Amino acid sequence: DVSEPSVREVVKAGVDIVTFSGDKLLGGPQAGIIAGKKDIIEQLKKYPLARAIRVDKMTLTALEHTIRWYLEERVQELPLWQMMNQTAKDVGRRAAAFVDALTPRVPSSIMIDMQSDYSQIGGGSMPGTRIPTTVVRLTPSQEKDARILDQLLRAGNPPVIVRISRGTVIFDLRTIFPSQESLLLDTIVMALNQLERRD
Repeated sequence: DVSEPSVREVVKAGVDIVTFSGDKLLGGPQAGIIAGKKDIIEQLKKYPLARAIRVDKMTLTALEHTIRWYLEERVQELPLWQMMNQTAKDVGRRAAAFVDALTPRVPSSIMIDMQSDYSQIGGGSMPGTRIPTTVVRLTPSQEKDARILDQLLRAGNPPVIVRISRGTVIFDLRTIFPSQESLLLDTIVMALNQLERRD
């Protein structure tokens, strides 16, 4: 196993300084965090570019709230943990309902189905961690249309980021809150309609 050591392991090993990602490690805001020996941290504060690269007040506030949830043992309330803690069966049920709602609105030139797959969690505290999931797949009759659909979804309001594999557009409902599903459905239908008009 060549996995990345945790921040706790690195600090315990006695390193002078360690940097890590606030979003990947804590499930909070995107921020670079530096931990280490006080004298080195003080030197870093005096670095000429420190002021230019420091985080803003909004990020600090979000980071403070995230850390407070850990201290109060409310970590399960963090969106990242809510997404990760869904069972594969729960995601599968949601995916089936989503496919049922989407199918009547999908053009006949697009195949829609579900497939067992894995959600991949980023780096930081869980590098390369894979969680079983069920994905929704849209496969246009022409492979180039998958790339076009990807572009249309990214340009949507809200933008939707998908995976493309072998001409198939893949949605992992683990990454979507149930309250966002109807908006996702409408955004997909709008992109599919735009795709149809292009042909």
